[in-house]
Amino acid sequence: MSTNQAYKKANYDQILFRVKKGVNEQYTQWAAAMGVGKMEMIRRAIEEYIANHGGEHVAPVKSAPIGTVLTAEQRKILDAVDSLPESSRKALLKFLQTLVDAKLD
Repeated sequence: MSTNQAYKKANYDQILFRVKKGVNEQYTQWAAAMGVGKMEMIRRAIEEYIANHGGEHVAPVKSAPIGTVLTAEQRKILDAVDSLPESSRKALLKFLQTLVDAKLD
């Protein structure tokens, strides 16, 4: 076993999973478009999912996940907005957009 292999074995776990034909290539292309490697994109996606759905804020390990990481309180607010009837949700989002637009002016 090479020194590099021994180091990886001592310091890293390996996660393997299968995807349907063609999905691997799509992941590779999406990652390249974002300027990261496929495995980095997948790692960030998992961290972001945990942060957004795990019930509490999860600090990123080495780098910020793709997009915005929400706290548990922010996730609850979004869930509450999602539970509104569609007309109310649209009205609220339109109102919030007018506030953002006003602040930008």
